[in-house]
Amino acid sequence: YRYHATRIIGDIHLRQKEFDEARKAFESLVEMAPKNPTGHYRLGLLDRFEGDLDSAMASFQRALDISPTLMDAFSNVILIHLSRKEYDQAIEKCDAQLEKAGDNALAQAMIHNFKGRIHTIQKDLDAAEASFKSSIEASPNFAPSYYALAGLYLRKGEADEAIAQYNDIL
Repeated sequence: YRYHATRIIGDIHLRQKEFDEARKAFESLVEMAPKNPTGHYRLGLLDRFEGDLDSAMASFQRALDISPTLMDAFSNVILIHLSRKEYDQAIEKCDAQLEKAGDNALAQAMIHNFKGRIHTIQKDLDAAEASFKSSIEASPNFAPSYYALAGLYLRKGEADEAIAQYNDIL
C-alpha cells in the first residue's frame, strides 16, 4: 500500500504544480521498486513539465527498458523528439521499439501509427500509408490507424479509399 499511496501523493503534487514534493514522492517510488517503471515514468513526466527534456527522455527510456510496451512512456519519447523536430530520430526510436515490443499486437499497432504520423509530418505520404496499414495489420481493432489512414486518403484526394477505411471501422 505504501507504494500506491506514494504514487498518488506524487500525482496530486504534480497536478498542484508542487514539483519539489512530487519529485520526492516519485524518487521514493524508484527507491522502493527500481524495477517498476512507474516511478521512472512519473519522474519523466515531472521533468517534461519542468522543461528538462533531456532528463525526461532519460527517465522515459528507463521506464521503457523495464517495460518495453509501456506506450505512455514511448509516446512521450516520441513527443519530445517531435517537439525538437527530430523526425529521423523519432522514426529510429519507432523501429527500435518495434523490435522490443515483441508480439504485443497493440504496442506494435501504436508504434506503427506513430511512424505513420511522423511520416505524415514529413510529407512522406507513401511511407505514412504503409505505416498505417502495418498498424492495422498488427491490430485490426486499433481504430486510430483507420482514422489516420482515411485522413491520409482524403488528403491525397482519394475519397473512395477514405470511405472504405471508415466502413472498415463499422
